[in-house]
Amino acid sequence: SADPEGIAKIMAPDVDIVEVLTKLSNTYSEEAQQDCAKCFCNLSKLSEHSAQLVKLNAVHAIMMIAMVRAVDTTTKAFCAKAILNLMEEESNRSLILEQGALQMFGTFGIMDNEAMMSICAKVFCVVSGSKLGRRFIMMRVSSMKGFFSLIRSKVRETQLNCARAVLNLLRYDDSMKFSVDHGALTVVRVLTTLEDYSSDVQTLAANGASNNE
Repeated sequence: SADPEGIAKIMAPDVDIVEVLTKLSNTYSEEAQQDCAKCFCNLSKLSEHSAQLVKLNAVHAIMMIAMVRAVDTTTKAFCAKAILNLMEEESNRSLILEQGALQMFGTFGIMDNEAMMSICAKVFCVVSGSKLGRRFIMMRVSSMKGFFSLIRSKVRETQLNCARAVLNLLRYDDSMKFSVDHGALTVVRVLTTLEDYSSDVQTLAANGASNNE
């Protein structure tokens, strides 16, 4: 378990932990980058400090590791999980989206790595639940298609998170037509071929499809 006293020192107002980790990650060493990514991931789990991390520009620092410096998928996954953790606090989401995090997840969604696909599907599901999130999803078609492709996962939870997100897009007028035009119903069709998917998702799929016929 985390040491409260140690965490308090790390997150003290006179210590910019994000700046420290940013400097440490500015290296060609994959090991050092992964250590920094793990630190961000661990800190992001502390809900009482998540807003402070976002304000200190942690999202940009994490994305620099994930998109520019790191090569190893495990390092990238730590980064992705850190941003997902920060998104758990609803008040953080608009700032995270404005910094371009969704584009990163759309890109990572095409990786054939089940752990990464699981994280991306969870992000897709969370973001699609709000009007602001749906607007950001529709801003970049390539990212949207990356999210749609997550239905290819062999893990049922990932498939269902992808499906729930797509059905969110189909349920609301602000995103229904655009998502249909770019392949949402293909995801629904794949969903209906999967064995043992939950009845609530099945019902939403039928409603979403019927609304667009």
